[in-house]
Amino acid sequence: MEATNETSTKRTAVEVEATSGEARSLARKQAKAFAFVEHLERLAGFSVVGGAIASIEDEPDEKKINRAALAQLRRALGKKPDEAVPAFPYLARWTDGVQDAWQVECYFLVAALFASHAGRRSWHHGRGAKERQRNFGASWRRLLDDKREDDGAMPADDEAKMTSLDRRFTTLLVSRREDLPARLRHAVRLLATNDIPVDWVQLLRDLMRWAARDGRERSWSTHDVPTPQRAWAQAFWRVVETSEASDDDGNDLRGANDTDQAASSTTEG
Repeated sequence: MEATNETSTKRTAVEVEATSGEARSLARKQAKAFAFVEHLERLAGFSVVGGAIASIEDEPDEKKINRAALAQLRRALGKKPDEAVPAFPYLARWTDGVQDAWQVECYFLVAALFASHAGRRSWHHGRGAKERQRNFGASWRRLLDDKREDDGAMPADDEAKMTSLDRRFTTLLVSRREDLPARLRHAVRLLATNDIPVDWVQLLRDLMRWAARDGRERSWSTHDVPTPQRAWAQAFWRVVETSEASDDDGNDLRGANDTDQAASSTTEG
């Protein structure tokens, strides 16, 4: 019995150490993602002065915008990293030591997309909303809501019909890796035209996990999380999880839409 207990204790210690090591690794990845986006924001003329907290409403300093760098990053869109040599001065240090080819490509892709939408800070500076409520699906939902406000309320009978934005978003969700640059380029262009923010930190994380096929993956969290495709779908079709039910200003949404709560419970079950 003592030998069994000792073995169990050792196994638990190893598991705790492994979990702690995983948590540290994930923390480093997340910190790097934040630093990378802040680097892109500096190229776009944004800065934090005197320890001030950045706001998504900040305007870029026209004198600090590195237009040459942004132009080179935009030209990298659709190219493999080794083909985007002019972008190396701005991206090489961020991919140094990254062994996975797709992750390297994600840095180049996000940088190129950011450069095409560089007039706004990343949505991760927004206060109140949880991460999954700021993902690309949430940005696309804001676009849809703005369109509906501009065009007038849609009749209830039409709510279930697939709109053009629904179809384009669904096409994006089923994209393979090689399809993403072209489809995201068009999607980000539409968001930029309508002044809709993008959480570039979250987009980088999600793209790195795009090929997950088992429904769940432990890549950016110590807890199981939905695949990016499912998380985007939940945000776009407004499936709000009870623990994350707050709007951009931190207001409680849990009583706002009982249908959404029921859909969330069904999805998570």
